[in-house]
Amino acid sequence: MVEWDEDIVRILDRRKLPHAAEYIECRSTEDVAIAIESMVVQGAFTSAIAAGYGLALGDKQSQDLAADIHSNASRLIKTRPTGLALQRMITACIASAETAMTAG
Repeated sequence: MVEWDEDIVRILDRRKLPHAAEYIECRSTEDVAIAIESMVVQGAFTSAIAAGYGLALGDKQSQDLAADIHSNASRLIKTRPTGLALQRMITACIASAETAMTAG
């Protein structure tokens, strides 16, 4: 389970299941990337959702969105280089952000 809550991405720590239901709170793109890499979040689609939220979190904190979005995207894609769902999510998020930036 992955959820957005204001400036936090909350992720159910799958490593703790079934013995405990613990959540980690990610406050940056890097926090989300580490959660994906360390298998806090598992599964193609759940990882993709977490990555999408991680990108949005980084974008929200950015002072220069046009510059930061691609470095944040690259960091998240590196967490699962063969993850097609994750790559598609990031690509879709970038396309939406670029459309919004162009529109002003």
